Amino acid sequence: MTAVSKAMSLQYAFNDLADMSRPLLHLARSSRLQREAAAAADAMLERIHTARLAAILSEDEVVAGRMLAFSCLARALASELRVYLLLKSDEPEQAWNMLITAQENVDGAMRADPRLRSFVEKGEQLRRLEEGLFPPQTFTSMGMLARRQRCSICRQDYDDCDHVAGRAYLGRFCSMIPEDVSTDHVAIVENPADRRCRLTSQGVSGVGMRNLMTWEIVPDDDGNETPDNLLQAILAVANDEE
Repeated sequence: MTAVSKAMSLQYAFNDLADMSRPLLHLARSSRLQREAAAAADAMLERIHTARLAAILSEDEVVAGRMLAFSCLARALASELRVYLLLKSDEPEQAWNMLITAQENVDGAMRADPRLRSFVEKGEQLRRLEEGLFPPQTFTSMGMLARRQRCSICRQDYDDCDHVAGRAYLGRFCSMIPEDVSTDHVAIVENPADRRCRLTSQGVSGVGMRNLMTWEIVPDDDGNETPDNLLQAILAVANDEE
């Protein structure tokens, strides 16, 4: 089987999985069926990843880009299924992170392969899901100063190379790798670079810290009175996904 025919076979297999999983993308559906579908999406992701690496090694730009796009879609599908599972397990903060992962990967699929622009509606659907399932969030951003930034594709100084951050090259997204970094400021913003970064808790004077996702209060346990202007936040998230 050629690389192109194998890629087409994987695309058809993913499309079948997506069709099978689509009825399960609701909170009320069976957790067992959702877990099985998420596991199947994980297995599909591994198969696609292997095909993508083979295409990279053979320098097949077309197949590598197509497999990158479908790896994003497989990851998005698995993540969306886990949003519902985590919500039903009373883990809304992890569910939020999974939803952001699904959103990012739908966007990534369209950047990797422009022929998938029809997934714009899917991205909009996931944003509506955010508004329907979760309370409004207050986002944070940590400003950083980097003395140098290297390109993840060619490893040269980003200012000296021809690659563009966010674009796909031979099955890989380009990103800037900061070096010699120092923190400059922290701010509350409307459109953060990473929507996982947000305020998580706020002090309730004399009582404890209120979780801004669940609205539960964690009582003071050290004898100190919590001030109501105390805030806790996620400022940065490690992301090892390609």
